[in-house]
Amino acid sequence: MEEEKIYIQDLDLKKCPINQKDDNTTITVIDGDGFGFIVGWHFAKHFSVTKELVSEVNAKVDSFLNTILSEMNTDYVLGILEAEVDYNIPDEEYMPSINFRHKYASSKGYKSSRPSKPDWYKLWGPLIQKRLVERWGFQRVPPEVEADDMVASIANKLRQYSNIDVIVCGNDKDLHQIPGVFYDYKKNESWYIDEISATRSLYKQVIMGDSTDNIPGLKGYGKAKATTIVENEKFNEKSAYLYTIKEFVSVLGEDAGIQSFFENYMLCKLRTDLNCVQYYLKKFDPVESDTMVKMRELLGDTEVDSIIVENSLDNSDFSGSSLFDI
Repeated sequence: MEEEKIYIQDLDLKKCPINQKDDNTTITVIDGDGFGFIVGWHFAKHFSVTKELVSEVNAKVDSFLNTILSEMNTDYVLGILEAEVDYNIPDEEYMPSINFRHKYASSKGYKSSRPSKPDWYKLWGPLIQKRLVERWGFQRVPPEVEADDMVASIANKLRQYSNIDVIVCGNDKDLHQIPGVFYDYKKNESWYIDEISATRSLYKQVIMGDSTDNIPGLKGYGKAKATTIVENEKFNEKSAYLYTIKEFVSVLGEDAGIQSFFENYMLCKLRTDLNCVQYYLKKFDPVESDTMVKMRELLGDTEVDSIIVENSLDNSDFSGSSLFDI
């Protein structure tokens, strides 16, 4: 519903509900690209779409999000998804969108070695994203923009308001560059990322590279060595690039070392300056899954509520797979 939407560009208006609260408002910004894998994996053995299976998928998505947002005491949610992909196009004919990182990738083609997504993902991933868009108000980025960059830009924008508490939610290690509360929805864990931890996360990635995105690391520098460098007590927000360049130069020489450092830095660093005012916040109201709604219709509220209590006493997750096996 349109009245549930608050656009970022309108946050300064006095009539904005966020500015009428006595306490801070919690906004959870979600990188939703991992949902297709995490939820879709449960349906990997099914290769035909039926009404019943779609209902189960939707229930799983709703349960997953309800749990996350409830645990975070969320007031508003802003979900971000990648640009829509047509999986009917054969892999050999598909042309990925070009973004700003491609022009910096001089050593290897950026993301050029990524394997094709599994067939089960191509079937269920779009349906999961469809649910995220239609039921939860998730919004897509333009083809030339990556979802994690937009999440970083939105979080950076929202943190300018003193009465807003921002939680970044995802399962991508690149998001560890964003200071503040982070919730990993794959591990079901949350923690606070301070400024120095965010800086160390970035430069550790610069040193190691990222095989997933085809970003070459500094030869001879694995995870342990990169961690030792960034954990140096003198390594901070101001000195980080100097310590990192020093390692590149010591291995590759001055010219090649500086060039390689710059390439990896531009490929690894999340952008925080993207225009994001066109995105809107959606008020979080816990919703029951389609399965729950059907059960209430069949059994009545009293019977369903008693089942919920019974399952909660058994320490089983009613919103997950223990009751409905979804």
